[in-house]
Amino acid sequence: MKRNRNKVLLIALCLVLIGGAISFTAWAMGANTSGLYWDGGFRVHGSGNWHELNESLDSFSHVDIRVGVYNVSIQTGNDYRISGYVRNDLRVSVDGDTLIVSEPTGRRRGFNINFGFFGRNSDNGALTITVPTNTVLGSLLLELGVGQLNLRDIEALSADISNGVGDIRTSGVTLADAQISSGVGNIHLDGTLQGNNEFSSGTGNVNLTLTGYQSDFSINFQTGVGNSSMDGAAQRGGSRSGQHPSGHLDISSGVGNIRVTFRGD
Repeated sequence: MKRNRNKVLLIALCLVLIGGAISFTAWAMGANTSGLYWDGGFRVHGSGNWHELNESLDSFSHVDIRVGVYNVSIQTGNDYRISGYVRNDLRVSVDGDTLIVSEPTGRRRGFNINFGFFGRNSDNGALTITVPTNTVLGSLLLELGVGQLNLRDIEALSADISNGVGDIRTSGVTLADAQISSGVGNIHLDGTLQGNNEFSSGTGNVNLTLTGYQSDFSINFQTGVGNSSMDGAAQRGGSRSGQHPSGHLDISSGVGNIRVTFRGD
């Protein structure tokens, strides 16, 4: 019993020493630290490495966003604008007709570890991209490492969207030739789809609520562990097609359920 107690005390002492070392490092750097960032080694970050962003942008037709640990929203509004709470090394530019938002490669592969007692909880940065109402984007390329992704009332002629860990949610969208995937997280889409579309989640549910009818699409379901349904009726894996389909859906989930609902015109 005494030996076990000594082990517990030793572990507790080690944790205190580690916490003290991290706090000292943060103090020495002058940072109000909220967490640790992993990019092949621990990096302490705090309010000194972040800032509020709210800038108008030149017009653009294409979006290319590749970031690590961010919650990202893309919505319609009155102008072209980027806003949020971002790291100082975030790169934002409009190159020709393309909005480019990126981070150093190490951060894009990273993840955050939160220690709440350090003060402000800012594990995830936050980005909001606004485009004028009725804008039709030529292409949408979004790559997130960890975070939540939200699209509202966005129209794009092609979309390539991936999220390592986190949900992907869309409402009122019109997308063509969409490829949307999440490693760990749910995919929720409410809107209109055209062309060839692919949805996949390693672990998570895929829920689609679509304008149109079953007969408008050829559809392929693939589930590892989970159930599939279309308009409330259970579906087995495999393909089915309307008489004259104008679009295609390929939907897969390793662990999770698939639900597809058509609401007509």
